[in-house]
Amino acid sequence: MNKLFRLIALVAVMSLTLTACGGAATTAAPQATQAPAATQAPAATQAPVATQAPAPTAAPAEPKILRIRLPGDPQNADPAFWIGSEEPVMLAVYEGLVSYKPGTWEVVNTLAESITPSADGLTVDFKLKEGIPFHGGYGEVTAEDVKFSYERIAGLTEPALDSPYAGDWVALDHVEVTGKYTGQIILKEPFAALWTTTLPYMSGVILSQKAVTELGDKYPTSPIGTGPYELAEWKQVDRYILKRFEQYGGANSAYAQPVEWDEIHMILVVEDGATGIALDAGDLDFGQIATSDLDRYSASDKFDVVKRDTIDYWWVGMNVQHPKLQDIRVRQAIRLAVDVPSINEAVFDGKWARACTLIAPGQVGHWADAPCYDRDVDQALALLAEAGVSDLELDFWVGQSERETTIAEVVQANLADIGITVNVVVQDDATRADAPFGEKALENMQFFQVGFITSPDPSWSTVWFLCDQVTVWNWMEWCSEEYDQLHFDALKTFDTKEREAMYIQMQQLWDEAAHTIWLAYPTLYWAVSKNIEPSLMPHGRILAWDFHTK
Repeated sequence: MNKLFRLIALVAVMSLTLTACGGAATTAAPQATQAPAATQAPAATQAPVATQAPAPTAAPAEPKILRIRLPGDPQNADPAFWIGSEEPVMLAVYEGLVSYKPGTWEVVNTLAESITPSADGLTVDFKLKEGIPFHGGYGEVTAEDVKFSYERIAGLTEPALDSPYAGDWVALDHVEVTGKYTGQIILKEPFAALWTTTLPYMSGVILSQKAVTELGDKYPTSPIGTGPYELAEWKQVDRYILKRFEQYGGANSAYAQPVEWDEIHMILVVEDGATGIALDAGDLDFGQIATSDLDRYSASDKFDVVKRDTIDYWWVGMNVQHPKLQDIRVRQAIRLAVDVPSINEAVFDGKWARACTLIAPGQVGHWADAPCYDRDVDQALALLAEAGVSDLELDFWVGQSERETTIAEVVQANLADIGITVNVVVQDDATRADAPFGEKALENMQFFQVGFITSPDPSWSTVWFLCDQVTVWNWMEWCSEEYDQLHFDALKTFDTKEREAMYIQMQQLWDEAAHTIWLAYPTLYWAVSKNIEPSLMPHGRILAWDFHTK
């Protein structure tokens, strides 16, 4: 089993201390001596009263625990700075005014008793359900918390927060508080993503202003929400324990949907292969499995297999500002030298769909005619010769999972065929999360493999590659003012065909820049104990709080 996967058995020992109780001896004054009384016959002996056995003490009930796998190590559960691996934890801890109904993209009220947009879409009136408590004794949710949460991510609070998710609230002017539980979200301009991504997803969750202020730097690993589970233990590189929030819903009994598990243990297992060991040993109830294990678990009498096609994307990126990669002909040569079908076969057993562009099929803005570049070593060599480049040496940054290191091995072998030496730099999750951020770090980044998660609105795929995301999430350091303008114009447009055309044009600009080798849209497979009914979003997000026994 992978050394990162360490299960610690918790044994509760209850001791019972018995204290003896007795009265103090009493000394009485001697009485005068009297004549002895006449001797009487002894009283008849009665049968002794039967002694009854003490009632047995009931053993405390064991907590009902759900154990699921986390494939990546959470770093920061603050919605303004999360990186992706925290999502299963955050979905159980936090709630927003609205949310996606489990298993669908349907948006339903959560903390909002009512929420109503104006005819022009520029204002949204909301009324909170009353008496909903935050975890940790931080009081009930109020409109002031809504204002704080949204304006904080948007960068409107003092001091301004530099959140990489500010784009989710780019159209926000301010939140007007009109009562303890009522307010208005006021926008500067129309915003098409408000109801598809911003409000029902992470940038729409409500934080306790008091908790964020009091906890300060501790907040990212001590999140406070209103959800059905509260964080009990954050043990990095090991496990994250959630416990049922006993005050969930507060006095609002109609709001509090019952949850089944006393505790949810989210356990870090980096390698898919180690997941199989943990599942078979009974240490996990649910976990993403390697595609190579699919047939074995499909035939199992202990597990079911669940499949989800996602809209996420994996790619190899090149830093266009790095001196070794500034020449577009070098980037084009690398793109032609990498054998994507071989990577998908070696790493994903051919079970992930090949990606040829950013936005996945089925989404608004999918570019169906995007070119898929087949390997052409001769053309790649010709481009390098034209650029006057030889004996090129590059550092390739990848994560520590077996999938990522295998990708690196294939890329390394492919580029050796055109005379490029690849030094593979493997990073753990914490280093990988921090490494690309800031100008100094990006000076050292040459090219890399990474995968991003996304949401239903296409803007959540395009936003990370704007000019202002350079040194944040835009690791290619590619800045196109035309791309940026199209992104913001598409956010103001509600006509689906017009939006579609804009997103396709953005992807065409991306392709012309030749800074990306598209790999795949992940298809995820999980093994789950046969007595458990899992809950997943359409794109594979795990709603652990909604798991049930059959």
